[in-house]
Amino acid sequence: MTSFIALANSAGIACSSDTDHTIFQLSKTEPLAIAVNSSSPIPWDDIVDSIKSNGSFASKENFTEYIKAFESMIADYKFKIDLKKLSDEEAAVVFMGYGNSDIFPTVCKARLVFENDCCKIAILSTEQITHDNQASITTIGNFENLATILYGSTKETDAFLIKKQEEAYNKFKKRVFEKFRDTEAEESMTKRFNEFDINDAGIQYMSETRRQYMEDNIKIGLDSFSVEELVYSVEKLVNANVRLSHLLTNSQGLPGSTREIAVVTRAEGLTWCLHSLYAL
Repeated sequence: MTSFIALANSAGIACSSDTDHTIFQLSKTEPLAIAVNSSSPIPWDDIVDSIKSNGSFASKENFTEYIKAFESMIADYKFKIDLKKLSDEEAAVVFMGYGNSDIFPTVCKARLVFENDCCKIAILSTEQITHDNQASITTIGNFENLATILYGSTKETDAFLIKKQEEAYNKFKKRVFEKFRDTEAEESMTKRFNEFDINDAGIQYMSETRRQYMEDNIKIGLDSFSVEELVYSVEKLVNANVRLSHLLTNSQGLPGSTREIAVVTRAEGLTWCLHSLYAL
């Protein structure tokens, strides 16, 4: 599985991947690029070549217009695989860049879907950098090994805490029932507890909020990063994720490392920092 991460702030976007043919420049004149899961069965090299053969992207005022143009270019592409059988990560595509009227960048994660005999783009998340949203973190692949760094806890930890909170609630409920058994309040207590849903009460919400709180704090720090610091960060994060995955799965041989690094800025578009084919 490809490990790809993009960090964005007002200075631009830095992205990195542990596999080749993950990051693609879509235009030589517009600040526009995509990243894909190169480990998926989707023939991305062929798709990108077919798009480029149709000509360059015309300048668009809003970044979302580039996504619509991309969708129209691949609408009639003949896939030999069933896109419905692919997960969001396997069918993922991340759009990165600027619209003509944009001061700050946008990173949009989407996936390919097949509807009404046409290939379409289904948006999963959009992170537009603004004065209120100063930075963003977007990934392709499994980054749970770094979840404590990026989000404050892993999904396994969240699930464990939710289970413990449910157990504590059930113990409390049992004690209340024992206290009011065979009293006038027993019927009222039973009704109240039956109406109360522990999940609706916010356990899952608390877990998601904690992750969002941690990510928001990280974004505050990322806002001050220069492009060079963003590049350093994406390289180290991908390397750490790949090596931890290698270690935790008891894989043989040497672990992989970062294979592609690119920067997307308003002034220069996509610039390669590391690319195996370009001997960088």
